[in-house]
Amino acid sequence: MRSLPRRGLTAALLVAAVCLAPAVVRADIVIHDGGVTKDRDAVERVEARTGNRPTLVLSSDVLSGPSRQLTRDVQVERCEGDPVSLDVPARTEEIVEFVLSFELDKAMDGLRLIQTLLPCSEAPVAARDLARLAFLVGAVRFDQGDEEAAAAAMAEAVAQDATYEGERGFPKAHEDLLAAAKAAVSEDLPRLFAWLGPSMNEAFLDGVKIEFPGQEGVVIGAGRHLLQYWTPHGLKGAWVQVSDEDGIILWPGSGRALWADGGRSPGGRLGMRLALQEEFGGREGDVHVLHYRGRRAAGATYPSDGSERVSWKGPPPDRTAGGDDPPKGGDDEPPKGGDDEPPKGGDDGPPPDRRPARQQTDPEQADGKLRRFRVAVTFGYQFNEPFSYAMLGVDFHAVLIGPLQVGAFLRPSYGGQADFPVPEGDDPVSGPVFFLPFGLHVGVRKDGWLSPWVGGAFQYAYNRDGLRAAPSLIGFAAQGGLDISPNDSPLVLRVTGEVGLLGLHFNARIHGGVGVRF
Repeated sequence: MRSLPRRGLTAALLVAAVCLAPAVVRADIVIHDGGVTKDRDAVERVEARTGNRPTLVLSSDVLSGPSRQLTRDVQVERCEGDPVSLDVPARTEEIVEFVLSFELDKAMDGLRLIQTLLPCSEAPVAARDLARLAFLVGAVRFDQGDEEAAAAAMAEAVAQDATYEGERGFPKAHEDLLAAAKAAVSEDLPRLFAWLGPSMNEAFLDGVKIEFPGQEGVVIGAGRHLLQYWTPHGLKGAWVQVSDEDGIILWPGSGRALWADGGRSPGGRLGMRLALQEEFGGREGDVHVLHYRGRRAAGATYPSDGSERVSWKGPPPDRTAGGDDPPKGGDDEPPKGGDDEPPKGGDDGPPPDRRPARQQTDPEQADGKLRRFRVAVTFGYQFNEPFSYAMLGVDFHAVLIGPLQVGAFLRPSYGGQADFPVPEGDDPVSGPVFFLPFGLHVGVRKDGWLSPWVGGAFQYAYNRDGLRAAPSLIGFAAQGGLDISPNDSPLVLRVTGEVGLLGLHFNARIHGGVGVRF
């Protein structure tokens, strides 16, 4: 078992306390990514929002397990040996001969052996081969007089490969059993969520490659399925018995991916509840998740009744007005990166009184949408010694982490008539001056409807006047500006100033205009 990080020791002691507490004690749980130094702050935030003081506080490094395999509505039989080479089609042909010659005991012994070895196969096993083996089990059981076991085996064959049509030369009674199993397939099939460990690079379910099995799950029929996955030590596998309910498996080490999901996906919600209940004793109360970004934190609540995740938005409810407990929610600012997105799929929405009021207190989240990007078009004046220009400015800014922003800019400029130098003996050439500096920006920004920002930029321009100076002008500039977003709208009014060097020439600009944030 992986040892707990030192900074998680305090949280581990709280875990033990809750696990030993009487079952009747309410156990609201807080999980956060601020380390144990934020434990007290996390408790105060939740208590202020809900009126209930949480019993269990966990920093995310403690949740980075689980330290053991956890399952719900799933039975797993893993391969414990080394990978073996299996020629499944050839071995199956031998068993077919035993069944057709009515050597039922030999057939069943062969089927048991190959099905025991399948999870240890060194290569993915095709869905048709699995369904064929299950069909043969059903045929043998039917011929032995066990019709219930035969029907279960045929249902397993259909669950493993819905396109499987049976075997040539077998009695019609066997074909009818397979047809009956297909007819009995429910339209409401369960899903299997499998949160793989960090060393599991690629997964196959019944021979078919699966994507994001932990988050989105895989729709499958009830019965036994072969789950295989590549590791640095080769292919590993396990038989997975699935019931009529959605099932989930958490492998050791999968908790970091689970925490990163944050419960936004159906499998993330199911997995987080399983980990908290099985490993940390959180069996009764709501689960509150906090993501810290400096002094700010985004919050979400997973109600204990299993209803939809509730994001923390809007001010705290007025508890002096009486009535029921307030809905789980908060006024903390969401982190950059879309943590406040609605979950994908999942349960129906919570009752109306559990939904927080959608009041806008976040200056970067007008209309409930996170706004990390800004595009602006401005007009103004540029001086690049010795020329003056009318200038068009195009800017793109993206907020990365906290106040840090990066961006790119373009400054097409047009001046008056100028005499261009020419080789000796040629006539002078006059014409308009067109200038096109562009560059990359990095800086910091203060959030809010009134949003000042400062930064530095690398800039470059091609010098048309290449006979007198270098054809490439490279330099740097200090930049600053102010963005105004009336009523927290997506509209941006911008004023910008820049000063620096371009080549060996003094360079300055002042311009203003409009933009949008999204």
